Amino acid sequence: MDDIAQKIVDAGEAGLWAEVERNLLSQIERGPADQSILHRLGSVYRQSGELAKAAGIYARLAAMDGGDGFAKKVAQICSGNLGENQCESGPVEPARFVLRRNFLTLDARDALLRLFDAKYPEMEELEVTLADKNRDAELKIDRSIRHQFGIYCRPELEEIIQTAVMNEFPSYCDALNVDQFPPGRHDLRLDYTPDGGFGKMHQDVGFGARLSYLYYFNRQPKKFRGGDLLFFDRNRETGQPLPHQFTRICHEDNLLVIFPPQYFHQVTRVAALDLSLNAADSRLSVCGFIHPKEV
Repeated sequence: MDDIAQKIVDAGEAGLWAEVERNLLSQIERGPADQSILHRLGSVYRQSGELAKAAGIYARLAAMDGGDGFAKKVAQICSGNLGENQCESGPVEPARFVLRRNFLTLDARDALLRLFDAKYPEMEELEVTLADKNRDAELKIDRSIRHQFGIYCRPELEEIIQTAVMNEFPSYCDALNVDQFPPGRHDLRLDYTPDGGFGKMHQDVGFGARLSYLYYFNRQPKKFRGGDLLFFDRNRETGQPLPHQFTRICHEDNLLVIFPPQYFHQVTRVAALDLSLNAADSRLSVCGFIHPKEV
């Protein structure tokens, strides 16, 4: 993410969205058909994570004379109606994703909390591959790219979460415009992001997976802010991300986010609400990759 985009993120996390929203709403009162102001307000709602409000603004834009495909597509994504009336969005493609709130039963969620307690002593800081042209690539810790901890524990996570995810597998493919495929191996990782932790913009390509998902959970009461997921729009022709255009998924307990791995995304910095934050109270997640069945 470049400096300008980071300033946009920082402004929102500093609580400045409300002031921007008030200014834009006052302008819309004076000119309710001004599409440029409506687009700006829709962007504010997307970037602040108010998806229902964003869906309403973009649906309003799509219904106007000359309403563009981008507005219609964003309205579909933010409202969760992706499977209905799929449409192209023009030269800019917003990232597709599906949200499932209150995804697991409370018993299953609590089982994940117990699993974290058991696995925490074994968890290691996630490494980043740094290629050196003069020798083989090495695995090194690079905290300028990511600061998170995790452990692959597939059997335990399969029992708790995989069945719940796969129960709706065909509907995810339809909603995300992914060709149906016979699912095979799951890669499953249990993660936590500490105070100050983050993940810079990246894709989940290179693993051979067709779908990625993140399941968020945390102990109550929540003792941190941040750790939100940002999905970036991209140029349809080049596939490159547009760092000033994104949709924020606010971190929420018991939330599943599923998406095609080619979309660019990042995790915003986690900040403890007080000095008592420890690993067990931090941002917890399950990271999953669904591969096609090998033939």
